[in-house]
Amino acid sequence: MKKLAVIFGLGLAMVLFACASEQIQAQTQNQEESAPTEQTQEAVTAESNQEEAVQAEQKQENATPAEQKQEESAPAEQEPAVAEEFAAIDSDFLSEFLSEQQKTIQQFCDSVLTYEDILTRFKPESQKVQDAEAKIRSSAKPIFQKIDEALAQRKADLAKFNENGLLETTPEIIHATEDIAWLEKARAFFAPEASVQELQLGAKIFPGIRMEKNADGVKYVFRWCPAGTFLMGYEDGKQHQVTLTKGFWMLETEVTQAMWLSVMGNSPSYFNGTGFFSLGMVGKYDASNHPVESVNWNDCQEFCQKLSKKLGMNIELPTEAQWEYACRAGTKTAFNFGGTLNGDKANCNGREPYGTSTAGTNLKKTAPAKSYIPNAWGLYDMHGNVEEWCQDWKGDYPSSAVIDPKGPDSGSLRICRGGSWESSAKNCRSAFRGSCSLMSRNDHVGFRVVGTSK
Repeated sequence: MKKLAVIFGLGLAMVLFACASEQIQAQTQNQEESAPTEQTQEAVTAESNQEEAVQAEQKQENATPAEQKQEESAPAEQEPAVAEEFAAIDSDFLSEFLSEQQKTIQQFCDSVLTYEDILTRFKPESQKVQDAEAKIRSSAKPIFQKIDEALAQRKADLAKFNENGLLETTPEIIHATEDIAWLEKARAFFAPEASVQELQLGAKIFPGIRMEKNADGVKYVFRWCPAGTFLMGYEDGKQHQVTLTKGFWMLETEVTQAMWLSVMGNSPSYFNGTGFFSLGMVGKYDASNHPVESVNWNDCQEFCQKLSKKLGMNIELPTEAQWEYACRAGTKTAFNFGGTLNGDKANCNGREPYGTSTAGTNLKKTAPAKSYIPNAWGLYDMHGNVEEWCQDWKGDYPSSAVIDPKGPDSGSLRICRGGSWESSAKNCRSAFRGSCSLMSRNDHVGFRVVGTSK
């Protein structure tokens, strides 16, 4: 990648210059004594460099086509580092900026995914690949323009803060400085002279990127959750810092009954649309887009294994940390949409509200996927509808910061998150921890999955 190469080259040049300065100083002090030694060393170094150059040339000549192709694609290995560097967006300004540009960003990310799909089926020099590449460049232009505008605004803000005499340690100065640094780094990926590889990496810095997969006529839409750091646990209680070093794709909805039927070949759900429920409801309805429930933890593991083969991805239940991180999507409030709930923004028992004295609705059953607004990363029903199985055993939280936690090694209960249609609003909070026996099947417990590349 051209820009990364330039940056690396400048850094290397600075290091070499510093080393050269020290060497010149040493030469001035001991010129007569060191001259023969230095001449000898220069001869050895020159001979060594010549041998290395010959070896490298021979290695290149003897390399197989597969090895040459692997070496040429090396820049893609930097993707995890890019995701980590841009993921931790703890900024009201940047969160608002990304929300406002969601449609523009999504169009760009869609063009990148289309290009990558075409590249797997057509030769790089084909017209289809060239057209897809042109579309990427075209869709990157408005992002570059908006980043420039946001950058100018934050620089103006910072200048104003400095004119007002604010200390460098004040939140205003710190946040503006961090925002400027983020925007400047992001800007480099979308510059007019950026390579296609840089544009592809640029797509990975934005949370909520949409990826669509199809299997047996059923569509699975995933959202990108980049690597990052957040505070896990109740806002009014003890929280601990969690760092997730790798990004992941999360299914934007809970696994639906249509998805389950397509993969598993059966329909275990209590709310299956037949109309015969113990709660006294009557009338049939199409439940294919309702979340599957009445599945235990082991059932979900089997589903994940089968779907992995169909989609060509590693499909798993999310860890508890992944789940809360994705649910919050950068927010720090009780819910990812604010501090109150009474059944208006999520399917829960609204007769038992939270953060408000106004009681709301109680559907007493599951609702179709996407019945309520998604969070900032495009994930639906992270609060309510059905509780969601997680990978972890239930256990006490750690007392200090952790990296990529996976919970206890053993236990008697598995974690369930998000609350359900029958839960009080309080039990649907981002931080609320539910749990069930891994063999239990309940009409209020379902799941969603996360995916990573194989």
